[in-house]
Amino acid sequence: MAHDQDANQLFLEEARQLVDSIEATTLELETDAGNAELIAEQFRLLHTLQGAAAMYGFDRAAQIAHEVETVYDGIRRQQVPVTPPVTQMSLMACDVLGLLVTPAALEPEAFAAEVLALQSLLAELGETDVAAGATHDVRKAPPVGRVATYLVRLHPD
Repeated sequence: MAHDQDANQLFLEEARQLVDSIEATTLELETDAGNAELIAEQFRLLHTLQGAAAMYGFDRAAQIAHEVETVYDGIRRQQVPVTPPVTQMSLMACDVLGLLVTPAALEPEAFAAEVLALQSLLAELGETDVAAGATHDVRKAPPVGRVATYLVRLHPD
């Protein structure tokens, strides 16, 4: 049992560092929106957090990280610009992710209002700013805020 607690504590510490790094990268992107290295770093950080959160059972954190990661995938592919609303969403995501990588987040209804507010912002961003700022056929852009999440369970013999 102590091993599980140690592993969870290690995850929580690493997750907090990832959230801090995501926030720092967001602030850098605010002044250097076209920096491909920063965009790739942001995508990598979100992807790492999403995978680790899913592995440790922090499913809502994994879901939120994945939804934000989807936005950064569009940015990375130059389908979506880094705009002030994207930066605002990213900073709000850092706040919500910071809450969701705590032991309290394992309670089913914990932080439900914060998650809903962020998901609403993601949906709004997908419907307005992303589409308005795109310089290509909007139908090819990833569906921001509308992502299917699958749970795959393997039971090897």
